[in-house]
Amino acid sequence: MAAIFLMAAGSVLEAKRVCVVGAGAAGLVAARRLSEAGLHPTVLERGHAVGGLWALGEARADGAVYPGLVTNLPKELMAFHDFPFDCSLPSFVRARDVARYLQAYALKHSLEKFIQFGKTVTCIEPICLAPKSPDPSIERLLNSKETEPKKNAPPFNPVFRLGVDRWRVSWQDEWSGATECADFDAVVCASGHYEQAVVPEISGLQEYLRAGGSSAHSQAYKTAAPFAGKRVVVVGARASGTDIAREILNVAAAVTVADPSCTALERVDTGAADTGADTGADTRAAGTANTASSGELWRAPALVRLEAGRAVFCPRKIRRSGAAPATEGVAGCSEESVACDALVLCTGYAYSFPFLRAETFSNIGGLVAARGKVSPLHLHLFHAGAPGLSFVGLPHSVVPFPLMDAQATLVARVLADDARAATALPPREERLRLAAELDALTDPLHLGNAQWGYVRELARLGGFSDAWLELRLKLAQTLYNDVSAHRPNKPGSPDAYRRAQYELYITDVPPAQALLAAGEHSSETDVRLGTDALGACDAPERARVRRADGSEEELP
Repeated sequence: MAAIFLMAAGSVLEAKRVCVVGAGAAGLVAARRLSEAGLHPTVLERGHAVGGLWALGEARADGAVYPGLVTNLPKELMAFHDFPFDCSLPSFVRARDVARYLQAYALKHSLEKFIQFGKTVTCIEPICLAPKSPDPSIERLLNSKETEPKKNAPPFNPVFRLGVDRWRVSWQDEWSGATECADFDAVVCASGHYEQAVVPEISGLQEYLRAGGSSAHSQAYKTAAPFAGKRVVVVGARASGTDIAREILNVAAAVTVADPSCTALERVDTGAADTGADTGADTRAAGTANTASSGELWRAPALVRLEAGRAVFCPRKIRRSGAAPATEGVAGCSEESVACDALVLCTGYAYSFPFLRAETFSNIGGLVAARGKVSPLHLHLFHAGAPGLSFVGLPHSVVPFPLMDAQATLVARVLADDARAATALPPREERLRLAAELDALTDPLHLGNAQWGYVRELARLGGFSDAWLELRLKLAQTLYNDVSAHRPNKPGSPDAYRRAQYELYITDVPPAQALLAAGEHSSETDVRLGTDALGACDAPERARVRRADGSEEELP
């Protein structure tokens, strides 16, 4: 059997055929970087267009994106670093604009030649386990600056560090219904993390439904029309809950947002929501069985149960000792309730890869995918036991597209056996140890402000850290912090931050260089990121913003 795995001395890594699952943003940038590294990606996409969850015309009816969605990050921050959005768009764009952007990205880099549409991946399994290194000098070589093994050492085989020599991928063809399969040298999972909706158990749900109430996860939400004239309870007050509640309020009789951080039922004053003024005026509801009247927005504590036609709330203390936050009652607090005709569960998603079966990973470190966790992972990216399997785009609370690009670049260089990424994979035991440390965190894939250091580390390990990237990261962090500071922190607060217009620009650029950077459609020497892509030597240095009230500000 060993003959299956060993290659001739001096050969390079044979990870040439790489399967990419999904043609969303992560899959597109992975295909680009793999191709640029000299590898041969095959992208399997179950839909009929690129863009993943953003491909509104092609996505499934239960996709997480809905037509009215407006991004909560500006396009100047969201874009891949070398491919800006159309500069004629506002900073905060609609879902259809992101779909068109990703289509343009695929066209720019000629990616559709790698994509097979209408292919639903059903199973990915390791079929050839790479043997352990026959000599310690090989393991040392793989993680050192040496270029040749010591004299009389066994043949050099870089596939040892990938853990698996071949992966068998099976999929179903939508057109014929037939199941097909092929073997690949490596696999990149780029299927996103908005597939498996988390639906909590709610006491009294069946009684509520029998009385004529409705309940659905936000994954199924597409338009506010079905909620016209109804009294709606939205469970969850993060991005999707806040935005969907705001949209439904335009047609509903009343909307109540269940927010675990809230301590009492309170009416939210939305009178200034469209003016850009931050009133922050909330009034405490009277009584314990309040009925919100037409057009009102309410904020409530955690939902504890449903009754026929009603939702009951009670303050909860949030415990974060597990992978998913849990709650417990607050002593001495009374229950409060509102009338409820429709329930929208904005309760998030669990990581899910139904095509990866845990039993097939038992010999290579296992595999766990759940809410807030995928394990074991090295660098939030590589399977620690078999890094020939990687996951692009798992971290959340990040600026996704540029982070995915950094991940994809490192994956491509590792699979191509690029010397610049020679230290990216420490020995297997060390990878598993580091993965275990990550697993001990409450929410290991939540990065937030840690994302900037994470991207820097990927760049260092992949050999693509430079002054240009550092400028972009510093500028991105400036924008990210500014948006975070102006984003409302509770439902019903003014949404004026989305009407701000950001601009990135280069200062003191010689005219000839500026013209080159801006392209033939611009003659400005103050080059704006939003015309044509800027080259690495033309990184924007500064940012400014025009607020909804007309004021302008230079960002530090």
